[in-house]
Amino acid sequence: MTTRTLRYAPPPGPDQLHRIAVVPWIDRSSATGPYCRLLLAHDPPQTGEPLENIEHIMLGLAAGLRLAPAQEGSRYVGPLLYMRRGATTVGGFDQERILHVPGRSVVVLNYGHEDCVLRVPDGGPDWSAMAARLTHVQIAVGLDPHSAAAGDDAVSYLRRSRDLGRLWVGIAGVRT
Repeated sequence: MTTRTLRYAPPPGPDQLHRIAVVPWIDRSSATGPYCRLLLAHDPPQTGEPLENIEHIMLGLAAGLRLAPAQEGSRYVGPLLYMRRGATTVGGFDQERILHVPGRSVVVLNYGHEDCVLRVPDGGPDWSAMAARLTHVQIAVGLDPHSAAAGDDAVSYLRRSRDLGRLWVGIAGVRT
């Protein structure tokens, strides 16, 4: 099934975020120089879980981020990434504390939900420093499940999803 237009779906709530893989990396393949990327994809389905449920969650994420189909190209979607440099978090997700740790950053993504944000895993000091310096990150949301554990790397997942019309993209600003 090819998705060319964004059907309405609400941004997923906190109860669904634990199944969304968030993959930050520096893409060095462009002739114009390196840039920061962020892939959001759903974990593989659980036994008996319909793929339509995963698509609905990811469409809600793409809608909340105001992304466009990859075939239309990336557009600026606003300052959605918030970064606190020189910090990291400790503790369980519901009881986290922020600590001062030089060279680390806490990054969260405002994905359009009224009550919560999505924490971006530490992409390393190089990713954080580049995102802060460039003040933007390219974001992609795939509608299909993705499993790095199965050897499915982010770049091949992006290409395949774009070719199938199942990838939504945008450029998010970074606030530090």
